[in-house]
Amino acid sequence: MVRSHDDRTPYQLARFGKGLKGINVWYGATYTTTLVCDFPMSEGAANSAPIDKRGWCIFERRLSSVRKSSVCCLTLSLLPQGGGALCWMNVVMACMTNRFAPLAPDAFEALMRDGMAQEQAAEGTGIRFTNGKDATEICIPQYREAFLRLMR
Repeated sequence: MVRSHDDRTPYQLARFGKGLKGINVWYGATYTTTLVCDFPMSEGAANSAPIDKRGWCIFERRLSSVRKSSVCCLTLSLLPQGGGALCWMNVVMACMTNRFAPLAPDAFEALMRDGMAQEQAAEGTGIRFTNGKDATEICIPQYREAFLRLMR
């Protein structure tokens, strides 16, 4: 279901905007855990696109790969099924995986723009954003800012 209007209050919108301006800090933080929810979307989901086709998920995963400790970038699809309760270190050991190589800001921007163009040409084949302005006005600039800060 796509909402036709934003039902947040002015206060909520202001807080959201403030948080969005600093989103790169959380995903770029070396010891802040990022949980990669890379399992398939459930049937009937409003947006069934896998995470490798979602612009914000690509941003989060790529940024989490720049300098994050390997014990803090966890891929949840690797979590054993039906094994009962696990202690945190068992979760970490089960879900650790290789991170992406750091992607330079210009290459990240090209990835996003090419993926969005591909999606526009043939739905379901490229990268999706709920709002294209998110990509060009927030996601791409935030990635660039974080990458340059983290790689100094």
